[in-house]
Amino acid sequence: MFGYQILGFGSGGGGSPYNVRYLVIAGGGAGGSDQGGGGGAGGYREIACKTHEVISGQTYAITVGAGATAAPSSPCDINTNCHMGNDSVFDTITAAKGGAGGYGQPCTNSGVSARKKAQDGGSGGGVGRYQNPNYSNSPDVLDAGAGNTPPTNPSQGNNGGTNPHSAFNNQTGGGGGGAGSVGTNVNSPPGSGGNGGSGVSSDITGTPTGRAGGGAGGGDSIQANPIGSPGGSGGGAAGQRANGQAGTANTGGGGGAGGGSGAPQSGAG
Repeated sequence: MFGYQILGFGSGGGGSPYNVRYLVIAGGGAGGSDQGGGGGAGGYREIACKTHEVISGQTYAITVGAGATAAPSSPCDINTNCHMGNDSVFDTITAAKGGAGGYGQPCTNSGVSARKKAQDGGSGGGVGRYQNPNYSNSPDVLDAGAGNTPPTNPSQGNNGGTNPHSAFNNQTGGGGGGAGSVGTNVNSPPGSGGNGGSGVSSDITGTPTGRAGGGAGGGDSIQANPIGSPGGSGGGAAGQRANGQAGTANTGGGGGAGGGSGAPQSGAG
């Protein structure tokens, strides 16, 4: 549909204004590896009515943001802010890249061992597993990624899920935020990561379709739920004993986090 509209923008020749509706979704973030948090969905910007003015004959730049690449298992560099999605842009409208999920295992840089935190974005990434006593404490590692960053009105996304640190779920990650709801905290039964936040349905193509769901958090290799935790619509389910699944193509969905067996990697956004 956008391809058709782009041709329309340049075909009028008379310089007359007219209005369009739009749906702009950024690339989703990747989940974290090694019992990490789910990836946040790409920012979701939509107007359902034709109220955005364009001028016939004028060219409008459009950027389709790619989803994030999968996060490898440890070792990693704590100072590298990677595995985020990419912004999407139409005219003056920018949808912010999805936030990456936090890592479950520590990264090492200059002899300091700490876990990579969940990142902010259109929707935020979920927090990685709870800090084990034998890992260096990192104060920000327990914070999930914030959604709607930078802020828009209406909101373009939601926060990732966190971990309440009980003895039954300290080895699991929270779900990534989605356009429709926050990522959930770690789940019951014990050992399951948090579900990804839900996406939002739009009929801009003529068929109602769910997009921009968050990826699910990674689970415990010992208490794992073999079914895995589901991602939101457009997100990837977490791998409980294996690699996280990728977000669904062309939806802005976040990637699922890697589980806890064999140090698997996460799913791509």
